[in-house]
Amino acid sequence: MLIYFPVAVLLVVFRSDHVYIFGGEFSTFYQFFHFKDLWKFCVKTSVWTKLEVANATEVPQARSGHRIALWRNMLLVFGGFHDTTRETRYFNDLHIYFFNDNKWRRVEFPPHAAVPCARSGCLFLAYPQGDFVFMHGGFAKIKDTAKKVQGKTFTDTWILNLKPLIADPRKEVPTWEKIRNVGAAPSPRTGMSGVVYRHSAIVFGGVADDDDGQVKLKSTFFNDLYSFDLERKRWYELTLKAEKERKPKGGRQKRVQSASANQGASLVKPQIIAPRGSSPE
Repeated sequence: MLIYFPVAVLLVVFRSDHVYIFGGEFSTFYQFFHFKDLWKFCVKTSVWTKLEVANATEVPQARSGHRIALWRNMLLVFGGFHDTTRETRYFNDLHIYFFNDNKWRRVEFPPHAAVPCARSGCLFLAYPQGDFVFMHGGFAKIKDTAKKVQGKTFTDTWILNLKPLIADPRKEVPTWEKIRNVGAAPSPRTGMSGVVYRHSAIVFGGVADDDDGQVKLKSTFFNDLYSFDLERKRWYELTLKAEKERKPKGGRQKRVQSASANQGASLVKPQIIAPRGSSPE
């Protein structure tokens, strides 16, 4: 029986009773170990299977901090980084894994095509209804003119149009489009959690690192909530509002309040309230 080794900073997707995992890292005090293997875990049998692909030369370079998304019968892998302790390389490449024939494809964009900067830790969410991927933010360490390495947190938003792949996913090339941040966009951050719900991307948390490239690192963590309307291409900040308590009639009100106090329970349930005209739907 195959056993999956301990790995951090990996990404997973769920498809047909299987969890798919690609890449990640394992670090010691002296060195980073990055991986480029693809595994699947069957939730019915609790068995791990390592997928040995048919075209090993097309497998993405070992990395962590990348992002993956599931679209139709394909797994999309974008970005990430590879740390050798002497140098950290960030990626902005795009790879596609085909579930049907167990093969990888590295997408080659035209030389002058618009593509996002290399980064890790960004949002990368597939929107099946629109046949595109929503990408936002991320982090990279960049050398300035004095060759000093500085951490940079991105705030840009991109749409990866996947419609060209519908005709021929093994030859056609998707297109990147940078869009303006309209509305109440999140402050600069990386490592956000996100999920697509109906026609919106719901985004939570993240971290902003103040990195001088040397030994000083100050991190600010967030617990705020945002929504990006995938149809209108607009950001909204979401707030949590307590649901109003319904007052029982007659003497029943006192009994309910007394029971609540004795049990330490609350009759108030939180609900997400968005600004007018900005429903996550």
